[in-house]
Amino acid sequence: MIVTNIANDLSSKFIVFIAIALILVIGSTNYLLYHNSVTTLQAARTQQAEAKIASLLSLSSHYISQYETELLVKLGEDSWSQGGIASIAILDIDGRPYFKKSAEDLSQSQAYSREILSNNKQVGTLKLAVDISDLNQQLKFAFWLSIALALLSIVALAGLLIIFFRSQVVHEMNHVRKQEALIREEYDFFSAVLDTSESFVIVTDAYGDIQLINCAAASAVGCTQDDASGQQVWDYLLHLDMDDERKNHLVRQLKTVIENTRKGQFPDQPLITFVNDEDCERAIKWVFSSLSDENGKVKHIICTGMDITQQFDEQQKLEHEVLHDGLTGIANRRYFDQFLRRSIEKHKMIHDHLSLVMIDIDYFKQYNDCYGHQVGDVCLKKVAAALAVGRREDNDLAARYGGEEFALLLRETDSQAAQVVAKRVRDRVDQLQIEHASSDISNHLTLSMGIATMTGTEDILPDELIARADAALYQAKQSGRNCTIVA
Repeated sequence: MIVTNIANDLSSKFIVFIAIALILVIGSTNYLLYHNSVTTLQAARTQQAEAKIASLLSLSSHYISQYETELLVKLGEDSWSQGGIASIAILDIDGRPYFKKSAEDLSQSQAYSREILSNNKQVGTLKLAVDISDLNQQLKFAFWLSIALALLSIVALAGLLIIFFRSQVVHEMNHVRKQEALIREEYDFFSAVLDTSESFVIVTDAYGDIQLINCAAASAVGCTQDDASGQQVWDYLLHLDMDDERKNHLVRQLKTVIENTRKGQFPDQPLITFVNDEDCERAIKWVFSSLSDENGKVKHIICTGMDITQQFDEQQKLEHEVLHDGLTGIANRRYFDQFLRRSIEKHKMIHDHLSLVMIDIDYFKQYNDCYGHQVGDVCLKKVAAALAVGRREDNDLAARYGGEEFALLLRETDSQAAQVVAKRVRDRVDQLQIEHASSDISNHLTLSMGIATMTGTEDILPDELIARADAALYQAKQSGRNCTIVA
């Protein structure tokens, strides 16, 4: 069977080679015939035109030298009446016409211009445009004749190839049917294996069309495996119980991942999705791999989803503890530094204002000495809660900067707006009426604030912005405390 396949393959290649060679030979022959016809017709027409011009030049030279203008006019009329001329002009040495006549349409003509000489001295100019419309017709006929012959030859060869390859197609179809049966058998086997897994397993082609899906993945969206097959994987994920914003974000991410995986570029981090399951939210981690053919081209992409809800919750709790202050629950210094760097990078892109408010509780050491550290901790929590009235939840950040010092980072906020926010925070703390008997300036708790703002055109480092706000806070303390100073 192997020998037969090799023989069929070699004979097919030989027939194709012969057909291509014949087409090239016929095409080259037609081109040469057409080229020779064109060259011959053009040469004949040029020879006729040159002969006509030579005759006219000779007679024109004689008539002009003898001042026989009437004969020049008659020469022009006779030449025009003989036909084959689109325009003729016999001019004197100054360009004035002895005779001039022209057809309205000169598009199918070839123009000539010659000096009229008498005793090797120019005495005038002959301008002649020869009608070549009949030449163009002959050239078109020769062109289309060569095309017709070429097409006829190609059709004849195509017919022979069709007859030959028909038997080859029948043979290949039988072979394909056998291969399909084997593939179906392997598909059923792997499907049965995958159905035993509790993880979501989805196999797509290189463009995201689902080829295989296990029971766990299909039941997660309430459909059968047959219903999911053929869908694009992002359309399948739209059926997951998720809010619209998460779905749209997931679809965009997944399309990017599929496209990059097709190019052999796997994501650095797994893709995490969140699915509503009765009264809880499940976290699904998706990892991607690919299957390539012998040429290295990606044929299939394997998407595997694993339930990592417990690990994710533990990780989120750990990250929250790392980035948030254990006492007040707001962001800590580490989180503040990260957020400030990101905010400055965003500021450079959008060229908007960025304001930092540094806040210090006045005479807090005396407060702790007077009321004790436990009461001091309660005081810090109340001040941290008061900062919430001054920030936008999704845009700004309130952080415990250290000890009794807090920071409020306000994105897209200019200096004037930052002062309004600072006053709102101060008013909120005043409303709390936290007793502070050991304060030198008031009988209740007060705050000192320093504000620094980056304008839309500034490009400074995070430490520089902090230094500005700190300097303003120091000035506020020097100015008697319980006030706000703008850098």
